[in-house]
Amino acid sequence: MQSDWIPTWERLPDKAGLYLVTRRNLIGVTMLLYKNNHWFSYGIEEILWPGYLITAWQPLPAPCREMPPLRIPELDTAAALTYLKTRSRDLERYDWLMKRVCQVDVSQDREFQRVFDAFYRVRRNETWRGEYYDLFESLKTAEPRCFSLVFEELYRRTGNQEVSFASKLLATLEPDQPIWDSAVLRALHLSPPAGTSRYYRQDVCDLYARIEDWYRTMKKSATGKQWIRAFDRAFPQYRHFSGTKKLDFLLWGNR
Repeated sequence: MQSDWIPTWERLPDKAGLYLVTRRNLIGVTMLLYKNNHWFSYGIEEILWPGYLITAWQPLPAPCREMPPLRIPELDTAAALTYLKTRSRDLERYDWLMKRVCQVDVSQDREFQRVFDAFYRVRRNETWRGEYYDLFESLKTAEPRCFSLVFEELYRRTGNQEVSFASKLLATLEPDQPIWDSAVLRALHLSPPAGTSRYYRQDVCDLYARIEDWYRTMKKSATGKQWIRAFDRAFPQYRHFSGTKKLDFLLWGNR
């Protein structure tokens, strides 16, 4: 049976992209990013793999077309909306943040920082917050913006693996991106990866991708559309919120 593996001593990939690779001593197969003649951990480009460890590679297979059924959380829409009405101040804060984020330099605007800290419960020291809001401002001009980029850059700057705050920064700049918090994980029956895992940061990026997929699919589903319409009826002044954020608020209000 002919092997699809291409030994690295014969040739390397012609273009950048994701590939399956075999590691030395046949200890396993993994997926790596090939870029600028180097191999990197997928989504975490600061982790460079020495070329001698990679003995063979092959293109990724076509994705499986069979998708698992969409998990729809148990949600009492009326109760969630009633709870959100008691937290109207939080919706006002979110609306204010989204309107102001592109109007000010968030690394300098203390009022923006104060409201963001209150809304997302940022409890970090001044040094950490300085790095966070400097990164926040710098990412306004970054293209494309994605979770792995924000997560890794925040880690590089602060030395902390701030999954939730990375997602909240991204979602403020990209309103269709979801946030990572306990309410979302609980609703979707997802468990965060163990912090002691050698591949923790990769596992985090993979789990965030699953959260992205859920929101993307849910917004297209009949139930998701029904939930969004219910939010719009209850809060017509916030119809301009993204579908992702409306679903997020409903999950958060599902108490």
